[in-house]
Amino acid sequence: MEEEERAIIQRILRRAEMKVGSAVRCAETLGISLTELRSYREGEAKPADAVLLRAVDLILDEIPAIRATFSAGAWNALSLPKR
Repeated sequence: MEEEERAIIQRILRRAEMKVGSAVRCAETLGISLTELRSYREGEAKPADAVLLRAVDLILDEIPAIRATFSAGAWNALSLPKR
């Protein structure tokens, strides 16, 4: 996983945490353990596409602004909305 892809994932997960109010609630909402969430958020591992898409669903209204700050190549390398 490239650095920019890692940064996209980290930003999405941090915004999802903020949206639901805590890391614990975010992990529960995404159906993963808090340890997994922390690993993804810190860039130590890449979440499964289904987990990443659930996080995107939480912050769908923020996606255009997040996407605008990253290259199209990095965005397209992940299973994320193309528009």
